[in-house]
Amino acid sequence: MYLDDGFGCGKDFSGTQSLAHDIKSDLLKSGFVPKAEKSLWVPVQVLQFLGCTIDSERFILYVTESRVEKILKTLEYIEETVRKSRRVPARKVASLVGQIISMSVVIGSVSQIMTRYISMDISQVFSWSAYIKLSDESLLQLKFWRENVNNINVKTLSEVEKCSKIIYSDASGSGFGGYEVNTVNGVAHGVWTEEESGKSSTWRELVGVLRVLKSLGTTLSGHRVKWFTDNTGVFKIVDKGSMKLDLQLVAKDIFHTCIKYAISLEMEWIPRTLNDRADYLSRVLEKDDWGISINSLNIIIQRWATLDVDWFSSEHNAKLPVFFSRFWSEGSTGVDAFVHYWGDSRGLFVPPPCLILRVVRKMIYEKAQGVLVIPLWKSAMFWSVISKKDGTFIPQISDYIDLPTAKEWFTPCKSGVGIFGNLDLKFRMLALFMDC
Repeated sequence: MYLDDGFGCGKDFSGTQSLAHDIKSDLLKSGFVPKAEKSLWVPVQVLQFLGCTIDSERFILYVTESRVEKILKTLEYIEETVRKSRRVPARKVASLVGQIISMSVVIGSVSQIMTRYISMDISQVFSWSAYIKLSDESLLQLKFWRENVNNINVKTLSEVEKCSKIIYSDASGSGFGGYEVNTVNGVAHGVWTEEESGKSSTWRELVGVLRVLKSLGTTLSGHRVKWFTDNTGVFKIVDKGSMKLDLQLVAKDIFHTCIKYAISLEMEWIPRTLNDRADYLSRVLEKDDWGISINSLNIIIQRWATLDVDWFSSEHNAKLPVFFSRFWSEGSTGVDAFVHYWGDSRGLFVPPPCLILRVVRKMIYEKAQGVLVIPLWKSAMFWSVISKKDGTFIPQISDYIDLPTAKEWFTPCKSGVGIFGNLDLKFRMLALFMDC
């Protein structure tokens, strides 16, 4: 009988030495004989254990240098073999994956996420003696380990930092939504395309996490984030990746997004009953998420030169690099245009018709300048504010042009609802240059 792979620790040398003496004494009294060359009864602060080094002086854990060298040699062999013949022994590739995953006690889930494509290639062979052709994705993962295996080989043993941000997310058949707890405007939302809505529920939930993460990336940057989802598969895939290619692509994107924003992500499953707000957000159907096309923007720019900010848009219809959206979306500079100051930029304003009156009043109040796109609806409440009794525009509107009304001159709602971008318009559309 063999007993091994154990260690004890104490607060100081004498206490640890006493513990070691008691354990050795108990083993001997029980009839066991400790093997001298495999035992260490004198307390140390740097200990090699199961291929790792525990350093209680610096309070870190790292894989031994010999194991790292073995991984690098295996990588070198595989890459050299690929360069010569493109094919490599499956057994050698599987050995590399095993060596990397055995480092997970130190490097965490990256060991599995960044070996998934290699594992997919291995799964295609029927014998360990077979040769496999590595995919381009697998070759990129080999490069990742060659460049980073030394850099990430350390884990701090200090107390785990508490999560400073909390996110809930969910996805439905129509869209996705998520929010940050204790933040007024920390809401992200989006709508699926027709093709996306036909994907599996796990894919939608996973992509929902990705898009909420990208939308709130700046807000979450540098934080340890607790993320709640009601899909049992999602938190496992985010942590370890997936053998399904479409899910692995999303998991990899989540991983790289966390690196980009220095986010430490901790996923946890919760019952659907505890995720009702995120569930509600995922079912919100945007009916005013339309915009003008890039050709329409070109007409506007040719007439009045460049614009700085797109104040009413989203990630799929934004026409300028700086844009503000109703909810946080990928790339948006901010949310709720009405809480920001408009007077120090030339803006593009393409608001829902129900907000035109409010937009005009804010532009006048803040002495803003820019282009306002509106339908020519003389019966609408906003018309009496932008025109005088004689039918001419107010002085703040210095110029205007008619925009084409064919559907291709507009960007339709992502959900496919509404007339803008879906039908040729039967009324005029105006672009007003307002200089207040």
